[in-house]
Amino acid sequence: MNDPLLLTVKAAADRLSVCTRTIERMVDAGELPKVKVRGASRIPVQALCSWVDRHTQLQDNGACAGPDVQTGDSTCHTSVMTVTSGGLVSPHQTARELGDLLERKSVRKQSR
Repeated sequence: MNDPLLLTVKAAADRLSVCTRTIERMVDAGELPKVKVRGASRIPVQALCSWVDRHTQLQDNGACAGPDVQTGDSTCHTSVMTVTSGGLVSPHQTARELGDLLERKSVRKQSR
């Protein structure tokens, strides 16, 4: 089955891990559009994805990595993803980061 183009307010709230009232406030504030389908309010999936993209920022960890990162001269990639909406990291990203941490720990144990 194809992914839906429109979500109910509850489904949109579930996708952002917020309550339905938060989605209603976002619609009222003009942050999210709503579409009426025979009187039923729906939120376009694309609008929800665009909202998340607009509120997601990549920030350098300059305090930890030093001045080369701040000037852009570093080959070290110490960027972190910050979701200003208070959203959650995807399960895939969590698993990847956990795998990286466990791999680093096991490499340190082997080198002793």
